[in-house]
Amino acid sequence: MKHLAVQVLVCGLLLFSCAGPTHLTDDVEDPAAPSVVEPPPGYIEFDPTPYEEEPPPDEPIIEHDAPAALLSGALGRQDLKSLPGFRIQILSTRQKSEADLVASQAVAWWREQQSSGELTDIFSQASSTPPVYQDFRPPYYRVRLGDFLSREEADLVLLLVEAQFESAFIAPDRIERKN
Repeated sequence: MKHLAVQVLVCGLLLFSCAGPTHLTDDVEDPAAPSVVEPPPGYIEFDPTPYEEEPPPDEPIIEHDAPAALLSGALGRQDLKSLPGFRIQILSTRQKSEADLVASQAVAWWREQQSSGELTDIFSQASSTPPVYQDFRPPYYRVRLGDFLSREEADLVLLLVEAQFESAFIAPDRIERKN
């Protein structure tokens, strides 16, 4: 019985407290009266009229002398297009020095093949810089060569590459070709 009386008393207090007014202050603002905010003590008003200069724009205007291609990151690459294709991987190693050595060997081998006339249709497509790429994807350095659109082109060159680099194989990759 005692517990029931306590529960009724608690419920009554909760109801009474929730039934009170929602606005606790006696200050009632007149909606028709203008809202005036008094400045804090020591506040000084600034009058910009005696100054002839216009204030700067909100966003600064920046003018560059650099070419638009340089600013967009496309300088020297305007005529190249990235396509799905194939390259021949000749090395995968954790040693950068080993990758550098094999990459320089691959450049020399590619130039030798170009000058000898082997597969002239494929080797003549290369620019003055042989298409030898050194890529780092942690923890491995990979050395790949060629920019082949078709697997057949890559297969032809793979026969020659395997004579110089025994562990060579064809790998799908993004290649760069002139437009």
